[in-house]
Amino acid sequence: MKMTFFLAAMLCIFMATVPCDVIAGSGDVTDDTFHDDVIRCDMPVVVEFWAARCPACRMMSGVVDELASEYKGLVKVLRMNTDENHEMTGLYEVERIPTFVYFRDGYEESRAVGSMTKDELIDRLGLP
Repeated sequence: MKMTFFLAAMLCIFMATVPCDVIAGSGDVTDDTFHDDVIRCDMPVVVEFWAARCPACRMMSGVVDELASEYKGLVKVLRMNTDENHEMTGLYEVERIPTFVYFRDGYEESRAVGSMTKDELIDRLGLP
């Protein structure tokens, strides 16, 4: 519990935004790159928390790629493997996968859990 508060405090200290690369398709984010790729990014970010062992995550792969293509230049779309990245998975209390978290200005704006269509994902996250 103390570690969660420490991490949250550290994230607040380093909230200055930095330009982020706009990627075609989706990219990977890790515990080590999360701060720069998500929190300090100067554009909104959607992070899919997933795992290779998850059938629903595999089903959502095409939806995530479509989302990244459709929102290129407007929203950065990233994937975080929960089996390999426990720190951010725990900090954001990801209990089920796939979980999609929408960040604006470094803060969680909304989230959606489970498999769904691209339109449902856009609606549940409240994307423009």
